[in-house]
Amino acid sequence: MEKLSLYERLLKNKNRLKVQAVSLVLAATAVITTGCGKTNTDTPDVPKPGFEDVIDNDNKVEETMTQLTVENLDSEAEKLTNELANNGLDVSIEEIKAVLLHLNKDSFTDDEYYSLFDVSEYQEEPINAFFKKVSIFNTNCAYDNTPEKIVNFKDFCRNDEGYKVLGKLDECSLSIAKAICSDSNNIDSEVNSNLSLFYEFLDNNAKIKIGDETFLFDELDDATKTLIMYSCTSIYNYVKNVLLSEKIYYDGFLIMEIKKAYLDECEGCSKYKEGMRYIKQDWQDGMNKNLNNK
Repeated sequence: MEKLSLYERLLKNKNRLKVQAVSLVLAATAVITTGCGKTNTDTPDVPKPGFEDVIDNDNKVEETMTQLTVENLDSEAEKLTNELANNGLDVSIEEIKAVLLHLNKDSFTDDEYYSLFDVSEYQEEPINAFFKKVSIFNTNCAYDNTPEKIVNFKDFCRNDEGYKVLGKLDECSLSIAKAICSDSNNIDSEVNSNLSLFYEFLDNNAKIKIGDETFLFDELDDATKTLIMYSCTSIYNYVKNVLLSEKIYYDGFLIMEIKKAYLDECEGCSKYKEGMRYIKQDWQDGMNKNLNNK
């Protein structure tokens, strides 16, 4: 049952998906709090909701989802491939077809599913390989200030509940990316407010409300949970690699300007010894930091 073992490997960590996703959200939150100069690095301060607590959202996913069938798998893969290519993500129809097929196995009978792929053609697990590429692409979109090109994870989910939940989470991800790309003075609060929705939904057993429906994470299927985990990975990467790197660059520039101003002041007051002691101590601190990082 080589084909069956492939699918099992693709979702072998399904019992840890929630833990992985929560860890990524908390890591992204830590990046925000430390990277933006805040002193509080605790987990988001959110209430512990009970079973009936709901995250209320006015936004609705208006696009209609197309259910996968044997007859339309190729055309759906081609359509999605063209959309991604138009935004600059270089992928093949075969890659997209494999991702759609394996994530949405329940859309097919066993006979249909096993007839649609040849395991010997895969050099690596297609889902992991593809979403690693997506994560890099989304980070580049945030870095290049083109958040509108960021890949939506709902497009790979072809069951109604998962599609709606991922649609809402995609909206939050896009809001985070737009905040990172903006010059807003409220960037910390904008990013954290959207991260808190992920956190409450994933770790606090809060329901997410979309239209007239509510959903719990634990009641979603494995494919949706897998996509949520990859979505959290994507968010973490562009928060860490774009926002934090920009903050470090800005803070480093500011510190260097302060150092130069101090040395200019020492020179102007003929305090050469003080200036030399400062340079020596700063050099020593830098050396110690480099040694500690080895």
